Amino acid sequence: MSHYLTPELLSVLVCPKDQGTLHYEKERHQLVCDVCKHAYSIKNGVPNMLE
Repeated sequence: MSHYLTPELLSVLVCPKDQGTLHYEKERHQLVCDVCKHAYSIKNGVPNMLE
């Protein structure tokens, strides 16, 4: 996991579309919603939740 995305931070982030939980995909360096499967890119350690 990225050193920016601590387990504590990941536990409070939710998908802005449906408030689903997110998991980190290390190989693609993105967060993916467990509900709608939308992927959010991470640039410079910051998740882009406005996509």
